[in-house]
This record gives sequence, structure tokens and C-alpha cells, in this order.
Amino acid sequence: MKAMKQKKRLAKRDDVASRHITPADGNVFEDLGFEPDVAKGLLREADERIAKARKLKEKTANSITQWIRHRHLTQVAASNVLEISRPRVSDLVNCKLELFSLDSLVAMVLRTGREIDLVVHSARTRQGSKTRKPGAAKRKQSSAVPEHEHA
Repeated sequence: MKAMKQKKRLAKRDDVASRHITPADGNVFEDLGFEPDVAKGLLREADERIAKARKLKEKTANSITQWIRHRHLTQVAASNVLEISRPRVSDLVNCKLELFSLDSLVAMVLRTGREIDLVVHSARTRQGSKTRKPGAAKRKQSSAVPEHEHA
């Protein structure tokens, strides 16, 4: 009887198994059907944006870690000020940045009593890059830069 109930319960589950997986060739834009030269440019631009975002997260996380060390705080004490759990402080000081959004890191800096200045730069033409289409610079998003902090 118990085995029958379990079998019925399993039969009611949603079927979420993958039936077909298309292997990727390393460029998602080509996989989506873009021409190879266009896909290469899109991938390069995406990689640049990811690198910039990673750098911002690293700078912000490093400033928090330095604040913790400068004040000789335990992870428990830091977690109370930052309003996060002690394991999250551990993730932060061990540079597990993929677990944090830039927004959450900025909020933590603000909880330390410091400020973050946002500096927005105009789009610069990169050497060797193709000229952007008219209006393309308007769509480009600027990044939040924790340029200098106040103790």
C-alpha cells in the first residue's frame, strides 16, 4: 500500500526533464543566430561589461573588508553592523563576489557610515573599435564607481 501511494505521488510531479540539449560553441550570440563577425563583437562587448562590473564589485568588497580589518572586528560584530549573517561576512572576506550584487555591497558600505561617490564619464571612443551607430552612446549605461570613501 505504501509503495502504491509513493508511485502515485511520483506520477503527479511535473515532468521537467531535458529532452534535448544543444551544445554551445563558446559564443552565445552565434548560438542565438547572429552572424559570426557580429557575434564576436557582441561577445567582446559583453565580456568587457562583465569585467567592469566585476572590478566594481571587487573595489567595493575590498573597501568593506579593509573597514573590518582596520576596526579589528570579528565576523559576528561586522555582521551586526552590515546587517548580514556571519556566514555572509565570511563569503565577503573570502572574495566570493558571485554571491553578492553590487547593490548589496553598496548598501553595506553605507551601513559602515561611509559614503560612495558616483562618477559618470562620457562614452569614450576605444582605439581600434568600430564607430558606434548614431544614438548608440545614448543607450550605453554608466557604472557606479566607489571612487573615494570617507572614514
